[in-house]
Amino acid sequence: MASDARSGVDLNESLGPEYAAVIITTCSIAVITLLLRFYTRLFILRTLFPDDYCIIGGMIGTIGMGICYGITIIHGFGHHIEAITPENLQMQAKASIGGLVFFHWSHAFVKSSILLQNLRLCVTTLEKRICYGALAVIIAEGFVWILLTFVSCTPFQAMWSPHLAKASCINQTASYYSCAALIILADCFILAFPAFLLRDSMLPRSQKWAVGAILALGGGACLVSILRLVYIYRSTNSTDSTWDKIPNSILGITEVNMGIILSSFATLRPLIKRIRPSLWAISNVPSTASCTHHHNPTLQRRPRPANGDDSVLGRYSNNDEEDGSTTEKGCTCADGGRTDGAAPAELEKTGPEIIPPRSNNTVG
Repeated sequence: MASDARSGVDLNESLGPEYAAVIITTCSIAVITLLLRFYTRLFILRTLFPDDYCIIGGMIGTIGMGICYGITIIHGFGHHIEAITPENLQMQAKASIGGLVFFHWSHAFVKSSILLQNLRLCVTTLEKRICYGALAVIIAEGFVWILLTFVSCTPFQAMWSPHLAKASCINQTASYYSCAALIILADCFILAFPAFLLRDSMLPRSQKWAVGAILALGGGACLVSILRLVYIYRSTNSTDSTWDKIPNSILGITEVNMGIILSSFATLRPLIKRIRPSLWAISNVPSTASCTHHHNPTLQRRPRPANGDDSVLGRYSNNDEEDGSTTEKGCTCADGGRTDGAAPAELEKTGPEIIPPRSNNTVG
């Protein structure tokens, strides 16, 4: 055993089954949601976007996390530390390194996917620069955290054998708090950015809130990130780490999977509308068939004075797709062709995507 049993500690007690149940459940829901997303893209919209490819990377990461953390459970993670042999503790530490790498990997891909989704809404140069800048920061942050995972201890073997001579490691508590703070900051940006994009929309306030809330779904994992802050200190300073790290680990994998689930949910409107059109009939969010010659002014952007900046006269328009179809006569539709007012039959039956497309009416 790792050490003598403390008085009153049940060495047969384990949180491993509960942890395994959370891993299997959250990963399964994420996979199902992702499959529905790709069904919608491939069989209803019949097109894929860069954010769809990016979210696959996030799903690979969360499955990798699940496998690595499953290995830790097999080797006793979730039991009290007194019940675990030194060999199993080393195996847990090695598997946890892989889990941490996949955690940062998945976060980078999921957040990049959400930003790429929002990028299609960006019309002005300022909006695009902000989105590209945030994307660069997310990618760089993910790379740095993965690199730090491998250099956090010297020699490297000290990550699973901390009692090696001359072994030194960075402050794990500070590292975890810094990582969590940056994740929360990124989530807050993802929550707020749609409001910035909708700032000049001529939608009524209630509809603007509805559209913004749907666009910000991907940042909903921020709530889990904030909750995880409560458990970081306990998990990194505990004398019974294999037991006390369980809550933090559960929230970690839930956080990533929730990001995948919520960001994918925002893409499922065509599927839901095809199955249950009445669900959208009661909604105040404007939705009509694709490219028609009837222009809906409520979806337009308020015009700005031409001052050399990227002023836009019609930011949002009635549409079915995310890829640039608009309601204006002679616009470019989702099928790549032109229309003089008649909606393509395929678009007519699919119904609108939840996310408004970027307008083609840019100046500059």
